[in-house]
Amino acid sequence: ANYELHRLTVGLVGISNTATATVTGTAPVDLEPPTLVAPAVDPIDVLAYPDGVTVRIEYLGALKGDRARLVEVNPPAGSPQFPLVEFNSNKRVNTVLSPAFLSARHGKVIEFRWNLNRNGEQAGKSDATRVTLLKIADGDERLPSPKIPQAPDDKVLDLNSFQGNAEVTVRPWTGISTENIVQLTLSGKDNNNNDHTIPILTNHKITDPETTSGIKETLTREQLSTLKHDTEFKVSFEALPSATNNLTPIAFPTLTLKLLKNPLVTSEDFETAREQYIQPGHEEKLPSMTVKVVAGLLHISHLSTRYAPHISGVHLFTHPNTTIRITLNHPAKSIRFGTASWYNIPSSYKCYDENLQPIKTQSTPPYDEQRRVWVNITETPNKEIKFIDIIIGASASYLDNFTMIH
Repeated sequence: ANYELHRLTVGLVGISNTATATVTGTAPVDLEPPTLVAPAVDPIDVLAYPDGVTVRIEYLGALKGDRARLVEVNPPAGSPQFPLVEFNSNKRVNTVLSPAFLSARHGKVIEFRWNLNRNGEQAGKSDATRVTLLKIADGDERLPSPKIPQAPDDKVLDLNSFQGNAEVTVRPWTGISTENIVQLTLSGKDNNNNDHTIPILTNHKITDPETTSGIKETLTREQLSTLKHDTEFKVSFEALPSATNNLTPIAFPTLTLKLLKNPLVTSEDFETAREQYIQPGHEEKLPSMTVKVVAGLLHISHLSTRYAPHISGVHLFTHPNTTIRITLNHPAKSIRFGTASWYNIPSSYKCYDENLQPIKTQSTPPYDEQRRVWVNITETPNKEIKFIDIIIGASASYLDNFTMIH
């Protein structure tokens, strides 16, 4: 509305500015478009907002009981409406756009407006505001890479380092929802060096528990055994945010590992050791182990013996009633070594894990007619040998040619 000023002698003097008035029950005008709330800025980097972004409706003319609804213009098919929310004391309504909502629209420009609801009816609607959502780039480092817990260094998966099957995990990502459809795939070389693919998940729709716990799938030992030893394989993961929004899948960072299937074998023949006598409390460091004298006397000898092939070249000669402790550089599943005795008197062998917990005790098996024998300390399930105490009896003994399977 406006008014005009007239004077009798002059006529029309002026016209006032237009005044806008809202009468209760009538349709308001000039409803401002919704706005982003800081720290959110346009364009929106979806992965930068793990808690989503807030859109604000503000209407200073709101009356008690008025409500507002945020509206997405031309939403994807099947999208639910935003709720009707009563204005707060600041005449505002804040609506959070979840990470899942944003991810399902990444790489698009979307428009929002809002509707005013008064006395149970729509009483007005605002103009629209445009918001750009940046595309989530393939391989973005803020997305989680698949992991195999049995390869804790993210470099090597050694089938000899664990029992049973392996697992593939993907922790929850920004935007995860039950609308996501994912692919989880392993690719590498088979035993004939041909390209080989193992599908782990195909067109899998994320479940409600997985939205908080992430993905955890079994990779069987049989599947891994089809891959060639000492070759690289990759575990790739893709997620389609929504099947209804005409998007392409997002590729997550890839996990690349080397597969080891054949047992790792190390040996120690003492050929690099210098000849010496070692007293209690002293030790000799060797390429694969450290030998320490606990009691008695040890001689690292270069003298030839008649006990080949068990004892050959440089060897350990232990005096009677001697105890030595061998500390392996790498824990072993099983150990084999040669020994010989002057008088067929057996020695005993006590094995410990990395925490010095006893895992196995055994004695020298029967000697052959030349008083020689191979000692085989076989693996104990789920245990690895780190320390071996060799306790020599009343007869001097020889030790040589250790082989460790890891």
